[in-house]
Amino acid sequence: MNTTMQQGIILTVVVGTVLLFMTVVGSCTTIEPGHRGVRITLGKTTPEALSEGVAFKWPFGVSRIEQVSIRQETQSGKTSCFSKDQQTIVVDYAVMFRLAPDKVVDLFQNYAGDPFESLIKPRLEEALKQTTAKFAADQLAQSRAEARSETLRKLQDDLAGLIEIVDFSLTNIDLSDEVEKKIEEKMVAEQDAKKAEFEKMRQSIQNQITVERATAEAESAKILGESLVNNPLVLQMEIIKKWNGVSPTVVVLGDTQQGSTPIILPITPSLTPPRPAPRP
Repeated sequence: MNTTMQQGIILTVVVGTVLLFMTVVGSCTTIEPGHRGVRITLGKTTPEALSEGVAFKWPFGVSRIEQVSIRQETQSGKTSCFSKDQQTIVVDYAVMFRLAPDKVVDLFQNYAGDPFESLIKPRLEEALKQTTAKFAADQLAQSRAEARSETLRKLQDDLAGLIEIVDFSLTNIDLSDEVEKKIEEKMVAEQDAKKAEFEKMRQSIQNQITVERATAEAESAKILGESLVNNPLVLQMEIIKKWNGVSPTVVVLGDTQQGSTPIILPITPSLTPPRPAPRP
């Protein structure tokens, strides 16, 4: 074997090795964490999505692999709606979602572009318009939680099996100046009504206390009167307690001809009036 032939063999081996290396390298790719791969061979997608890690494809452009994120994402936006009373409302919103891993190929085949723009946004804004149309403008701010829940439910139903809607929130509801003034006046009127109701209740309680107190005093007087009639000693004790120590010194109760007993009130030396001093 001459030198020229040997060199040709070596060159062939080197070229073959390089081509084999390029083929192997071109046949491998890596599916990033939180993604699924869609293999496309000669314009046709493989039915099964590729999981994270190393994935193989045909080299030289025969096939390619597109990566699709299945991570949870948050998108925000703004849209104009109409209330039940035909007031214009501007709503700011935020939605959290993620693609269903087993639906990645279907989404890639049937819906082009960003899933939020092509799938979620139009359905979300339609659900918002349907929800806000059920509320008067001045009620919507107070019914934010109800409007949010109903919009979330509609969106989840519309996208069930394709995209998981994790959560939805109304970040801001912008009303016209006229509606906001109307809401403020309504709140002031409600506060005044509550204040008047509280005052009415307080007065009612006070009146009840007064009646109960008067009833108790009347009952007490009745009991005392009955005690005085049935037991004269009680009256005697009351007279003695209220005597001022000076006069009278004798009190007669009832009719003396019928045997009433006079009460003799004691006069102590300290309570006896002083005698006048003799004249010089």
